[in-house]
Amino acid sequence: MAVLLAGGGGWSAEAHRDAGAGQAHYQQGLAAFGKRDWPEAVRQLRWTLEYLPKSPAVHNSLGLAYLHSGDADHAAIEFRKAIALKPDFAQAYYNMAQALDRRDDEGGAVQFYQWAVHAGLPKAEDHDARGFLLLHQGDLPGAESEFEAAIQDEPSLASAHFHLGTAFRLQQKYPEAVAELKKALALDPSNAKARDGLEQASRHLNQPKERSPASAPQ
Repeated sequence: MAVLLAGGGGWSAEAHRDAGAGQAHYQQGLAAFGKRDWPEAVRQLRWTLEYLPKSPAVHNSLGLAYLHSGDADHAAIEFRKAIALKPDFAQAYYNMAQALDRRDDEGGAVQFYQWAVHAGLPKAEDHDARGFLLLHQGDLPGAESEFEAAIQDEPSLASAHFHLGTAFRLQQKYPEAVAELKKALALDPSNAKARDGLEQASRHLNQPKERSPASAPQ
């Protein structure tokens, strides 16, 4: 992720020092991302914004750190700031949709997924967003195809595994749902909705099948 620095020419020496300090904190924040140390990522990225308050990339990264920490409310605040600074920031719209989905605001998630697609997403995220829209419309097979295409392009896209598991669960494909939701949680343990979906699918999977009258003991 690249920091988007504001401003044109003629920076002062102090501004250059601030930018350098901000970049240093940003790199430490990204290093914490790699270690999945979300509290440290939040801390470093908040420091980054002390020096680079108008960087949409930093607000977006901080939103992701909050989202992975399980704090969808603060994540949404940061994604909104990123979008306000860069209205064509497709990834921030996509991330905002995820935050709203975590907050059970499906209508809001649909709207932001639509905006994300319009703004132009990378291929995997585009498939995932389009799949969510189809899922919302009740086209479960169509949604399933989009999520599978997203995973084929980006196997580590946790959101696509979560959405595919949800599509499988809604179609009563419980073994497939359990497998995908486990993958989603392995990639993003903070997703409480994936955990709830896994519990539901597992309960259905473990229910004893009713025996038909023909096979019942006489």
